[in-house]
Amino acid sequence: MSRFLTQVHRATAADVPRVLMLLESALRQYLSFGREDLPYFLAQNKVWLADAADTLWGFVCITSRASSLADLRALALINGWRVDTGLQTLLTPAIGDLRVQGTTALVCLGSAAWLVPPLQRAGFRLVDRIVYLERPAATAWPPSEPRASLRPIGQADLDTLIALDHSAFTTLWHFDRGHFMELLVTSSRSVIAESAGQAVGYAISYVLGEIGFIVRLAVHPDYQGQGVGSQLLADALHHCRQAGAVTIRLNTQESNIASHRLYGHFGFQRTGRRVPVLVKEL
Repeated sequence: MSRFLTQVHRATAADVPRVLMLLESALRQYLSFGREDLPYFLAQNKVWLADAADTLWGFVCITSRASSLADLRALALINGWRVDTGLQTLLTPAIGDLRVQGTTALVCLGSAAWLVPPLQRAGFRLVDRIVYLERPAATAWPPSEPRASLRPIGQADLDTLIALDHSAFTTLWHFDRGHFMELLVTSSRSVIAESAGQAVGYAISYVLGEIGFIVRLAVHPDYQGQGVGSQLLADALHHCRQAGAVTIRLNTQESNIASHRLYGHFGFQRTGRRVPVLVKEL
């Protein structure tokens, strides 16, 4: 089919119906967001389309972070188009644009199993996996001694949160201002831990129906292993149970031994779900 391909170009808001139509029929599609968010991404020039003979063959959505990384957020291909060919066709001009912008790596969470092998053949390498854990909300957790004072996070704390986050995680896992603004709006519990007037950690969680989610928990490296993480986790668990959660869930990197030790101590167990994290250096 690829011999009929005429062009790959940026999408606009006017392309929403065509993209939705492709998603209705495409057997090979990967979306890391809801279809209701497509108009936003198209309007922001974050989507590339592959067109031939007035037919949409595929699209890819890539979003840039505040750092020098970008994320592959969505991909769909018309039935009958080879995945490797479609992926290369769409990514080549998109990567060219990213390099001009100073992007150094493209990241994809391989939650669509069909997409992982083609990505690896396209130069993406497996760098880690995200694993999912859960525990019953009713089960008791170990007592946690106060190691820091906890207070609600406010808008004025954004810069502090970003600095804490970047000290606790490597660049691949950094959250930026946009991430935190969204989390502070959607979460039901967000606290910052302070010791001697200094911010040393934070935790963000929310409850949806009977499920509690601990979205983010971080402790400054200088204060890790001193009980701050346990205090933040206990506070988040208490909030989730008080808000009616029956089950509490979270995820972490498979390689993060310290987090597995903490969560295991509080009774979290793996669910069996493991999502590969793939990175292509640009």
